[in-house]
Amino acid sequence: QWKGLPNEQKIAAKQLTYNETTWDGLLNDPYAAKMWEELLPFEQDLFEVLGYTEAIYNDYYDYEFDLLPIDVQQAMQNLFDMNQASWDSCYSNNMSDCTRISWADLTQDQQQAAGMAGITCYDY
Repeated sequence: QWKGLPNEQKIAAKQLTYNETTWDGLLNDPYAAKMWEELLPFEQDLFEVLGYTEAIYNDYYDYEFDLLPIDVQQAMQNLFDMNQASWDSCYSNNMSDCTRISWADLTQDQQQAAGMAGITCYDY
């Protein structure tokens, strides 16, 4: 919600042309059709102020395994023993369903790997 944003984030959002109506989803998101790579560097910087990373912005957790960037695939394989079949069949926006490990029990490396896929403790 717009009203809950700290002032620094409101300023960044306004520089990205958001206002309360667009931010709260009452109108179409002006960046909905853009991938992170298509954003200008200053736009990426402003989204980072808003707490976005490339993975979160691009919603990698919605991707099929073979469409994930190679480094994300490798992290999922090495730290969670996931492959295309396990990712595609059980992931469905809730990684804990696949790993059977709570966020608090993940190692720091596993939490960072989850972050590479755009997953935070709130999504997990």
